[in-house]
Amino acid sequence: MLILIRVFIYPEMNQGPIWYRTESGRDLCRRYWWTDILYINNFFPPTMSAECVNWTWYLACDMQFYYLSPLLLIPLYRFPKIGLGAIVATCIASFITTAVIVWKNDFRITDGYAVLPKEPAAFLQATAGNQNMVYIKPYCRVSPYLVGMMLGYIIQRIGKRKLTLKSVVVAGGWITAIILYMVVIYGLYNVYRGASTMSLAASVMYITFSRFIFALSVAWIIFACHYGYGGVVNDFLSWRFWTPLSRLTYSTYLLHPVIQQVYAYGSATPIHLSIFNYIIWSAAFISLSYFCTLAMCLLLEFPFINLGKMLKTEVNMVKEVRRNEKRNK
Repeated sequence: MLILIRVFIYPEMNQGPIWYRTESGRDLCRRYWWTDILYINNFFPPTMSAECVNWTWYLACDMQFYYLSPLLLIPLYRFPKIGLGAIVATCIASFITTAVIVWKNDFRITDGYAVLPKEPAAFLQATAGNQNMVYIKPYCRVSPYLVGMMLGYIIQRIGKRKLTLKSVVVAGGWITAIILYMVVIYGLYNVYRGASTMSLAASVMYITFSRFIFALSVAWIIFACHYGYGGVVNDFLSWRFWTPLSRLTYSTYLLHPVIQQVYAYGSATPIHLSIFNYIIWSAAFISLSYFCTLAMCLLLEFPFINLGKMLKTEVNMVKEVRRNEKRNK
């Protein structure tokens, strides 16, 4: 549905002096729509800018991880030591691959606004190279998925047993998770505002390990909340207010860039950046995204989910009837 909207509806939704740029997106969708359906759009077309709906590159990564996960989960279940070794080896291989690509191609983390006016061609080339060779590739993105896989395995092994942790362990876990989270999110603050620069070695370290470290922080939050050590964090995340919104997150993820682009490409004047304007735009984009998503879910996503459940029920009933027939014979 998103691809159909992108091709037939989106180009007609607005107009403006730079609205002509939407035509390129329509042409790309007509050429490469099938790569999104097959979840290979993070490999083909070869550049992220040529993808039909380029923000769905992570759906391709996620589906590829899902397809390949039995290669790690089956050994982990049958032979835990071998499975754990395979996961660690995969994670290390991802780190090495990412570090080598970043180092070899000199993909430094820089303040784009400061560099762009001085060396626009070099900056844009490096940014595109980083996106195409590192940012959207599964072998550079797999480490957070492995963290989640191990967390699920640990919870499955513990099962329904009550887990008792010392206060020092709980406090240490939360302090470590918060520090790691803050370092990953705010560690580049001075770089992005142009107050400092990062060496190539520091850029390699950050690009290689930042998402893995962030996943560790999230894993601790999930673990602590699951076993009763979440406190107010668990109360907030378990708030019933989030439940209906959580049902809409997938379609909202798909639709929200379209709404942002309709506004941006339809603007007739330059956009003034300020905190207040960001607040207004964020509130508007979030509200419109969820409103459009609700319609899309009611007309498309939920009916197909229910249809799938009905078909599954019918298949199970047929299997049960056949089992009974065999027993009677």
